[in-house]
Amino acid sequence: MAIGRGRQSGALSEAYAGAVPDMVIVAPSGASATAVQTTSGMENRKEVSYPSRMLRIALAALHLLALGIGFGAVWARATALSQNPIDRRAARRAMQADLWWGIAALLWMATGFWRLLAGTEKASAYYMQNHVFFAKMGLFMLIFALEIWPMVTLSKWRGLDKKLGDAWEPDAKQAARIRAISMLEATILIAMIVAAVMMARGFGA
Repeated sequence: MAIGRGRQSGALSEAYAGAVPDMVIVAPSGASATAVQTTSGMENRKEVSYPSRMLRIALAALHLLALGIGFGAVWARATALSQNPIDRRAARRAMQADLWWGIAALLWMATGFWRLLAGTEKASAYYMQNHVFFAKMGLFMLIFALEIWPMVTLSKWRGLDKKLGDAWEPDAKQAARIRAISMLEATILIAMIVAAVMMARGFGA
């Protein structure tokens, strides 16, 4: 009977160890053997150092900050070019907003790829198996493709503005096209935010 009770107690200990995470179960002292079980989560847990935690926070904050700056900049560019008729002053406001849009894009890409490749949030394999992540990257590439023409055109505008000064007048058709592209890019950015929220909630894995 004593042996039977010992085996039963050990079996119960093993069962509770599998059901309750991160706990250590020890069989009663009267049992024939002491059963000590730990979950794999505790065995595989890695202590995260303080600098690593701060790096994660800094990268996440900069990534979100870049997103906010970028959205505001591309919206400001579209707003500046909505003036009709378009003049040099409005064009210069658009070029200034475009500069911030470029800075935000660089910061966004740098922090995003750092978080992806370094695995500061999740392992890189998680992203590679997440279809929402690929949808988000597809939207990002779409913005990049849409931005090529406005980037080249506004670069030419800067050269003409510097060379001709007050004699230069921006092209109204080009301004309208850049405005339309900017509005589309702002809409795509919102879709990317939705995708990021879905990933944070575990969708797509």
